[in-house]
Amino acid sequence: MRTTDAIVADIEAFLPIDGDWRALDELLGELWGAGVLEQHLPTLFGVFERSPDDDGAGVLWGIVHGVESLPFDYEVPLRNSLGRQTSFMGNVLLNRLVKARAAPTNAPAPTWLNPAPASPKALQDLEREVGPLPSSYLSASAGGTAGRSGCV
Repeated sequence: MRTTDAIVADIEAFLPIDGDWRALDELLGELWGAGVLEQHLPTLFGVFERSPDDDGAGVLWGIVHGVESLPFDYEVPLRNSLGRQTSFMGNVLLNRLVKARAAPTNAPAPTWLNPAPASPKALQDLEREVGPLPSSYLSASAGGTAGRSGCV
């Protein structure tokens, strides 16, 4: 069994080759098997930062679901990550966190939520995952076009 330091170093160096994310999927499984620590969050969110408009052929959803299952608060490291580089998957995770904390669906997006520009398909995927999005999120994400992808 490899050390978590070795696994984390490989995750930090990972770049998909020809759209193939399977190696990252294996690394994430290895890290979760070894035990994710709070200090690993910047590495995990760094993957989002390096691929800000991508879901990694579905692999990055594993980070979202894995982080949500951790016993510690990840909001500050996530917000720090989004401050360095806004990303689709970072915003998905943040939006899910906001919704989990019982924010009303029709409430405006928090001022610290800085969505990455997203394609109509990305917005539909996000809505399918977390439910209707606040119109302020859609306005910022669509470059001022509220109501994109059918939400108002």
